[in-house]
Amino acid sequence: MLPIVALLTVLIILGIKLLRWRQKTFSYFKDIGIPGPKPNLIWGNLREYHEKDLFQAVNKWCKQYGDIFGFYNGDAPMLVVRDLEFLKYVFVKNFSNFTDRGVNMRTDEMHPIVGRGLIHVRGSERKSMRSCVTSGFTTLKLKLMMDHITQVGDVFIDVLGKIAD
Repeated sequence: MLPIVALLTVLIILGIKLLRWRQKTFSYFKDIGIPGPKPNLIWGNLREYHEKDLFQAVNKWCKQYGDIFGFYNGDAPMLVVRDLEFLKYVFVKNFSNFTDRGVNMRTDEMHPIVGRGLIHVRGSERKSMRSCVTSGFTTLKLKLMMDHITQVGDVFIDVLGKIAD
């Protein structure tokens, strides 16, 4: 009888520890004052956006929580920002604080082609790749490409119109 009581006690203590750890994991956004949907202690918000569609869920949350909110992809916190001024501040003035971030699906990282993309590479390889890409998107080069981008956009809209009919 005593071993059963000891085993039950250990299981209860482990269960309480696990519950508190999960609660701590899913209190990150709440602790720093960022609104968002309440996560499930097991799945985070995965079930909410898998039942519908990720984009529908995010649009619903944008309407409900505003331009900056957080949700959980499993137990990984994801921050959604639609405030353009804030994004400009982060990506231009504080970009060095946000390197090596962006992988949200480990399967993408393991893919032989997708895993080599700018979002997934790290460290010096990422820095080298980013410097190559950045040189192609200077203000002058973007202005020179604008006519071509407009033409391609028009063709794309025409194709979508034909498909919709």
